[in-house]
Amino acid sequence: MSDYQFWSSRYKQQASWTRETRNFIINQISLPLQANILEVGCGSCAVLDEFTESGHNTVGLDIDFQILKYSIQNSSKASLINGDGLSLSLKNDFFDICFCHYLLLWIDNPVRILKEMSRVTNKTGWICIFAEPDYLSRIDYPSPLDKLGQMQNSSLSNQGVNLSAGRNLQNWLMQAGFSNIHWGIYGFHQKVESHSINADSEWATTQRDLEKLYSVEEILKYKEIEDNARTQGFRILFIPTFYAYAQI
Repeated sequence: MSDYQFWSSRYKQQASWTRETRNFIINQISLPLQANILEVGCGSCAVLDEFTESGHNTVGLDIDFQILKYSIQNSSKASLINGDGLSLSLKNDFFDICFCHYLLLWIDNPVRILKEMSRVTNKTGWICIFAEPDYLSRIDYPSPLDKLGQMQNSSLSNQGVNLSAGRNLQNWLMQAGFSNIHWGIYGFHQKVESHSINADSEWATTQRDLEKLYSVEEILKYKEIEDNARTQGFRILFIPTFYAYAQI
């Protein structure tokens, strides 16, 4: 599996996690029919394509040209732009909704990118931050899987991730000049299963992070502990994930 195949699959999984709450947000803001919609950091268009399929006019922007190329090859119908969200080459006051999804944790200056999203959104439109995790608040159980969580956090931090992005959404929106700010945290419901596709994907992502800092032997040690905990039905992994939406 190529990196782009892996991440496309991962993004689709993340989109499935957030779909119910995204639908709630869209119902709250009364999105127009055939709205003009921009996603900043669209990746493989896992979320954006849902809006495209609903008949909206969709534009996706990403700094990674290759993932946009991958999206086109895999039938995305959105208009895609290779560009930097910190400096959008788009006209003012055009979009009805501008959103991001698991993006701001990677951004050094999230307030600046929110201001750019504001600039290209019309005065009655909305900015939606559909999902940003708060890794500093994560819960890993049982011990020593809490150590595994700390190891992954260290790797993510080294990659440039803001581990407390989730809790900062309200503050960032206020700094960017937004009003009518709403925020929340995703609910968490799990069925106890000894094996699941979600668990496999979660471990594959964790392993990719750990490989950047730790030996194969140490990773395999934690994989065995992880598998045993899941088989016995008491593995808990909870990373609080925040959302927010606001107007200018």
